[in-house]
Amino acid sequence: MKRKSVLLGISFIILSIVFPLTTSLAKPKWFIEYQCEIIDFEWTGIHSSGCWLYQSTFVGVVGGPNIVDGTVEGVDCGMHDGVTAYMDVYLTITDKDGDQIVFNDVGLCTTKNPGQAVFDNVECTVIEATGKFSDLVGQAFYKEGSLTDFSDDPAGGYIHGKLYLSNN
Repeated sequence: MKRKSVLLGISFIILSIVFPLTTSLAKPKWFIEYQCEIIDFEWTGIHSSGCWLYQSTFVGVVGGPNIVDGTVEGVDCGMHDGVTAYMDVYLTITDKDGDQIVFNDVGLCTTKNPGQAVFDNVECTVIEATGKFSDLVGQAFYKEGSLTDFSDDPAGGYIHGKLYLSNN
């Protein structure tokens, strides 16, 4: 009986060390959350593929464990076929100290419901950075999130996103 109690105690100690370690390894090491409002949206023409060309501008707020407070602004250019939009986005994040990160986001945004589209396989590469973020230039992030409330007027929509540091 004493032996079972000792083995049970040792097993409990090992699990209490190993379980938190494995769950912390599964979590992303670095991420940024942001919410933006689309303040300008313009259809700019038709691509040779038949997709609509567009450009939008957005501003918002940013936070997360790595950026406590900041602002985000960007320009989104791409093609849209009514269901899927190809994005080529330049996203600038400025934190409370004035340090900046500039991303180039490339990927798809797929309409799931009227007024809602989900980011699909979007990779974001840091192309410029200042201050404490300078060592992130060249790093790739993955974007998840969505666009909402844009069915009546794309300029009235919102962008909700998270950027996770790639494991590459």
